[in-house]
Amino acid sequence: MLPLALQKTAAVEASPVPVTFGTLKPSTPAEETNATRLTAQIDAALAAPAWPELSPSFDNILAEGKPDEDAGCGNTDIAAGGCVFGTEKPQTAVVLGDSTGITLLPTVRAAMGTDYNVRGMTKAGCVTLDLEILDDRPGFMADCAAFKAAAIEEINRTKPAIVFITNTSGVFGSLVSNARGTEAQQEWLMGTARLLEALKPSGSKLVIVTAPPGGKSPAECATRTSTPRDCMYEVNSNFVETAAAMQSAAEAAGAKMIDTRSWFCSSGYCPSFVGNTPVKRDTVHTTKQYAALLVPVFTDAVAALSSQGTEDS
Repeated sequence: MLPLALQKTAAVEASPVPVTFGTLKPSTPAEETNATRLTAQIDAALAAPAWPELSPSFDNILAEGKPDEDAGCGNTDIAAGGCVFGTEKPQTAVVLGDSTGITLLPTVRAAMGTDYNVRGMTKAGCVTLDLEILDDRPGFMADCAAFKAAAIEEINRTKPAIVFITNTSGVFGSLVSNARGTEAQQEWLMGTARLLEALKPSGSKLVIVTAPPGGKSPAECATRTSTPRDCMYEVNSNFVETAAAMQSAAEAAGAKMIDTRSWFCSSGYCPSFVGNTPVKRDTVHTTKQYAALLVPVFTDAVAALSSQGTEDS
């Protein structure tokens, strides 16, 4: 089945609209924005019949696509003040999350680093919502729980201006409770709600940022004989169900959410590259090059949250 963006849609017969002659104005195209420009690029990638010249190439993507922040933020030492970028500014933005938080850091730093100190409280493999996720590494689940507690304590102590919370939806089927379907979705909602409640003493603006939908690894789908369609994937149910749960929790808590699916996909389908830039270096982690490409839409999304806050007050 072709992606919806590539299918022809049937014409819809519209009811006639009365017009007063002499007052009819020529139609103007919809205003172009950073979001519409990105969607157009995603649509073009979905329709591409052949691979463009990519930078970095898929052959080198694991090394060249890794964010610079990975070295100090993969297992942040919160007590020692690790993963801190700037201390001289009056406001601080925190990224709280698992390894998808590490890949969000370059975008946040580029978008906000001029006016904010940026601090990562990130730990690879550790979902920072108040959930128990199965992990067979000895001691890791206890380490993850301790990390989350330390992060919450530090955020409430330091009171940053804004906290971005992001975690992969790929572990939706790995809850310790073994919950599935609507029960798992409710557990994800409650785990989000408990985290937001625990962070209330900080007074920070709390913003959930959905991690990219899980997809295909370029190392597996991109071969000498493949085409871009072989690496195309659909937004999966894990993303859809966890995003809905987090949206509900955010609304109930007075927090905000940025749904990023349109930054990676169009009409439910997602390409492995946009323009000449590979999107991910594996199934979920964005390349640092695509993180840079996302700066304009991220900046707009944060600005929109500020305007929403003004309207809500």
